[in-house]
Amino acid sequence: MQKVIEAILQRSGYTVLTAGDATQALALALSHADPIHLLLTVPEPEGFLASDLAAELARIHGDIRILYWSGYPRELLIALDRLPPDAPFVQKGVSFHKLLQIIRETLARGGG
Repeated sequence: MQKVIEAILQRSGYTVLTAGDATQALALALSHADPIHLLLTVPEPEGFLASDLAAELARIHGDIRILYWSGYPRELLIALDRLPPDAPFVQKGVSFHKLLQIIRETLARGGG
């Protein structure tokens, strides 16, 4: 699924950096000279909480938005303190059209 989403985002004009885990994401961020505007992540990428990963990426690249992606229901993640209540969120299984819409809305919102 990751490769399909990557291809759809690239066809939609986005530059996509793909990492298998938080450590790889940080290494990519350190080696990537251009700004990183959005982190599309599961609430708990291996090795980090997503909010911690976003904070590290923001330290490296400045302003970054975070969009959470999970197969678990939003309400459960909030109850387990894995998702901030006001965080942009995509339920796995959403259409690609809707995913692109949510990404555009998240990017338009400003600071992460």
